[in-house]
Amino acid sequence: MDLKVPEQTAEIDDHRLNLADLYQRYNTDRDTGLTDAQVKELLIRDGPNILSQPKPISKSVKLYRHLFGGFSLVFWICVILWLGIMLIIEELAIVFFSYYQESKSSSTMASITKMASQQILVIRNGEKNQINIEDLVVGDIIEVKSGDSIPGLFLENKQQIFI
Repeated sequence: MDLKVPEQTAEIDDHRLNLADLYQRYNTDRDTGLTDAQVKELLIRDGPNILSQPKPISKSVKLYRHLFGGFSLVFWICVILWLGIMLIIEELAIVFFSYYQESKSSSTMASITKMASQQILVIRNGEKNQINIEDLVVGDIIEVKSGDSIPGLFLENKQQIFI
């Protein structure tokens, strides 16, 4: 697996700013948060707050990997050289069982991901609203309670987080 190193890293100094400067930088307000117009503009500019999904692997490639990858290759060599039809049947059973299991687990994970839409409490237009995490934009004021997960890239001066 190749890990790509970014050619350029972002210079972020948000952690050094006091809260007033941070609110000013992101054009937001501690008590009222962002307006709907600001949110719409930021969503257009930055896009939704979601991680990009990896390119899906086709079923034929998955099947090929199970047929000829890893320990399966050793089985194929034994089939060709020594054992004949019984090992062919055993290998195919193992391949199709593991392929079936992976296909089922992939579809199960996809359906769970669709069902588990995360929400966050955000202050916008002076009101607290539950929104989907995808609609969170830079400058939103979020309310975090004990046990909540913090979505996306949440940058804040750790000394000034009040829970």
